[in-house]
Amino acid sequence: MEAEALLARAGCLGAHVAILVLVQRANPRIPLPYYVLFGSVEAGVVYWLVLAVAG
Repeated sequence: MEAEALLARAGCLGAHVAILVLVQRANPRIPLPYYVLFGSVEAGVVYWLVLAVAG
């Protein structure tokens, strides 16, 4: 049960990060408040980590 909840949370976080990356690439001049948009500090942190690795 705990593993299922963890996987669901990870999937949701991954979807948020994907949306953030797409929005940022579409218009990089918009400074998005990532953690406010999705109510998740983790989404913002993971987003910046993905950018750091991909960039």
